[in-house]
Amino acid sequence: MEPEEEAAVLEPVVATVVATVEVTVVATVEVMLGVTVVAMAAVTAAAMVTVLLPARATATAGEATWSVPVAGQRSRHLVANIGPAPRRDASPPRRLETLIRAAE
Repeated sequence: MEPEEEAAVLEPVVATVVATVEVTVVATVEVMLGVTVVAMAAVTAAAMVTVLLPARATATAGEATWSVPVAGQRSRHLVANIGPAPRRDASPPRRLETLIRAAE
């Protein structure tokens, strides 16, 4: 075979191989993305079920547990109960005494 004939034969073969590789790579990436999206949706749904079902079960059970807030109940978490620092005249007797002096 002469070089021109070899080039004429190899050119369509190379084009076919390149096209096949491109299609295979694109299809693989699309499938991987699709599987990733489905897996993320499944994990998100499982997390929602894990979080929401126990809360619903506790709320419908009708009994007060640590997970169900009771009217007037303060959080048992120490940081949640920290309020502003008490003022020096916050004591009722001292505050009253201060108000009486101010009125005189």
